[in-house]
Amino acid sequence: ILRLCAWYAAGTGAYSGYPPHERIPAQFLDLENHTDFARAVDLADDAAIAGAVRYLISWDTRKRLARLLSALSPAARRKVLVHARDAESRRWLERRIAGLQ
Repeated sequence: ILRLCAWYAAGTGAYSGYPPHERIPAQFLDLENHTDFARAVDLADDAAIAGAVRYLISWDTRKRLARLLSALSPAARRKVLVHARDAESRRWLERRIAGLQ
């Protein structure tokens, strides 16, 4: 999962864009259990956490977003917010995380 996230982090451009190379790691990340994804985020280095953020914000992940965010520990949620690329993405994630309670 960490390597898939790091691969996903190689994306360029806006989070809302869809660089074609993201499709391959996304297909595998989509198959991962949300608790395994959460454990990986806890262990992630900067490259992997950047990819996890890109994955969480991607349009296709939104069907799974609540489950993925719910599985994250409070420390992992903070890590995700810190590594959001811009203020708009950070606010979007903060609203989703706040909506879990």
